[in-house]
Amino acid sequence: MAFAHAWRRMTVYAVVWDDGVRHWRYTLRPHVDAAYWRRQGAHAMVPLEPPAPAMWAEYACRLLQRLEEQRRAREDGPAAPRPERPWRGRVAGSGESFLHRLSRWLFGWDPRDPVVARVHFALRLAGYEPGLQTGDAVVLRDAVSHEDGAGAVAGRPEWAAPPERHVQAVAAALTGRQLSIRELERFMEQAHPNAGADVADCLAWLAAAGRVRQMPGVRRGAFGRLECTRCGETQRLQAWDCAVCGEDECWVCDACRTLGEVRSCTIVYAAATPAALPRPVGNGVVAGTVAPVPTPQQPLLAPNGVGARTHAASAAQRVVVRTPALTPAQERASQALAQFVDGHRTDALVWAVCGAGKTEMSFAAVAKALGRGGRVLFAIPRRDVVRELGRRLRAAFPDVELQVLHGGADRTVLPVLSPGSLTVATTHQVMRFFQAFDLVILDEVDAYPYRGSRMLAEAVVRATAPGGRRIRMTATPDHELLRQAEAGESALIRVPARYHGYPLPVPELVEDRTLGDALAGDGAEGRRPFRPSRRLLSLVERSLAAGPAQARVLVFVPTVALAEWVGRGLAGHLPDPVLWSHARDPERDEKLAAFLRGEARVFVATSILERGVTVPDVDVIVLYADAERIFQEPALIQMAGRVGRTVERPTGRVAFVGRRVTAAMRRAVALIEGMNEEAAALGLLRPAVPLAGAVPERGEDA
Repeated sequence: MAFAHAWRRMTVYAVVWDDGVRHWRYTLRPHVDAAYWRRQGAHAMVPLEPPAPAMWAEYACRLLQRLEEQRRAREDGPAAPRPERPWRGRVAGSGESFLHRLSRWLFGWDPRDPVVARVHFALRLAGYEPGLQTGDAVVLRDAVSHEDGAGAVAGRPEWAAPPERHVQAVAAALTGRQLSIRELERFMEQAHPNAGADVADCLAWLAAAGRVRQMPGVRRGAFGRLECTRCGETQRLQAWDCAVCGEDECWVCDACRTLGEVRSCTIVYAAATPAALPRPVGNGVVAGTVAPVPTPQQPLLAPNGVGARTHAASAAQRVVVRTPALTPAQERASQALAQFVDGHRTDALVWAVCGAGKTEMSFAAVAKALGRGGRVLFAIPRRDVVRELGRRLRAAFPDVELQVLHGGADRTVLPVLSPGSLTVATTHQVMRFFQAFDLVILDEVDAYPYRGSRMLAEAVVRATAPGGRRIRMTATPDHELLRQAEAGESALIRVPARYHGYPLPVPELVEDRTLGDALAGDGAEGRRPFRPSRRLLSLVERSLAAGPAQARVLVFVPTVALAEWVGRGLAGHLPDPVLWSHARDPERDEKLAAFLRGEARVFVATSILERGVTVPDVDVIVLYADAERIFQEPALIQMAGRVGRTVERPTGRVAFVGRRVTAAMRRAVALIEGMNEEAAALGLLRPAVPLAGAVPERGEDA
């Protein structure tokens, strides 16, 4: 296990130049750094002993560098006399200052203890026993004289640099990503099985050169707060007695553990991709030296006569896009997004109604970024939508390199982030990227697990290349997204009409006093069968009745327990088969397929079906819609948006049914009505298709 301990420990050292200026670094392979700095002409390399786990090495290096900069500022000041001390003594002085600073930044010690005891406790946690020492100075090259009189030492054979072809291969594999050394080693073994590259040596060389970022998997941030380097988590961190690094408190991040474990002794490397788009600067001034791109040509008929083909021509490549002809509402949004790519803002919000065809609106912006050699990412919270979107993008961009990444994909395979390539990934997979994409399109920004996740939001920002653009798409933006748009921090593009041009079905608000409190468990545990009221049965039977308005019925309930309880109750009162399901149901996919085939005409489900599923002829009933903790305004709008999504049946019925009518129910209805009014004012709507069989506003309870 001694080798494992050494592998996970890093050496903190000072690089000393002839003029006494020094910089603090840390490395996994000191002999590689010695070779690099010797080539750069540095005078000496002074290590601190013994090596420490990655978290403590990075922390020590950061504090020592700060102390060095403060010392240099004092010495360079007009009133401060320059002290006459050998650089060897300054290194030791910085180390001594670091010990006292370190003790103040750590938590867990008793402030009543003597200072010496606190410092020793900090050193024990950091892996320095019994105290910090400066190792023998390694003189890297000959010099005429040195201020401390040290003699010259010839370069050592073990200082040989790794082969340049290996360094370039590792750099290319890491570009646009943040990966642990083990992840990168697995990829190199698979992609270059005969290369024989020592990945750790190559990474040490690249880190010394500043070409990659080197960080511990868990680091200490401001005021000693722990945070995960990969996902930014600060709460879900657990301390373990680590057999790898030998620490009794090695911190592990639980938040991103599904992507592979990172610890405070894990080293995470990251490298950005070169920017392909001009960097946005305030007041519309665009910085950078990117060649101007001609205006895209007018849409052309595709060779097969279906849809349109647009060009995004540049010196980089010509991009062909095959997509159905856009509606007027989509065309307005498409042009606005294409202009956004050239604009001075970094972020844009597309607020589009459910069923507006948001994805197709982004194709012109995507083509423009790809045509400039940019890398484009579609980030989606849910795996099933990632797979479906991958198929659509492959058809729309037939000549563009496309990667599809989700949790079920092979984790050892890394996508090739070529210039002018497309990547579709779940938001969790985005955590593997680092400043990789020139255009990031985040669809369903309101969906779980992205909504409310600071970790995933930061991952999307971190995956954006310097000067890149981000487009967030949603039918239900939260207050923070709207605040940013109203403050001018992001561009706002509204799409109030569906692709087929018919109005959104407006939900009916129905009070049913027979319903209990859904979240209090009234009947949900099976103490009594669910007995639907006459009002609820009339809503279901109205949709099932033969005639031009006949439809299947999707009944949403707020909890797993209610799905089966309500489903069994409706099955006992309806002649048609009734299915029910929820996220924990192992037969969920089979039941949904049976519903789509028409084998059952009533389906009771939790909010798992509030998005991503299109049923051509469906009406929706949201039962227990007054359960505000679960059925908030965005969820109600999404569930209502399941109705009227196809040209064949562009309308339908939606009912919000609760024991009372809540403010969230009223706001959802008001927003839907407001979108219809805006679309009508813009001339984007066709006349509504009437449906027969209105339900009275009040009825008798069963």
